[in-house]
Amino acid sequence: MTLPVALRRRLAIEAGDDLVFEETPDGVALRVVHRRNLGDFLGAVPIKGAAADHVAERAAVAKKMAERHR
Repeated sequence: MTLPVALRRRLAIEAGDDLVFEETPDGVALRVVHRRNLGDFLGAVPIKGAAADHVAERAAVAKKMAERHR
């Protein structure tokens, strides 16, 4: 299916997004389900005792893994 570029831009549809067609009493409705990266959810659920500095936490884990696999 081809969607006009103006419609894709207006709805911010990008490659990989899902388009859901739903039948309604008036016809058909289109819903865009935008793909998200796992990183978009970082911090969405608070964890007691979680590191405030995720970059430092990841660096510490990477260092431990490197030491373990020497």
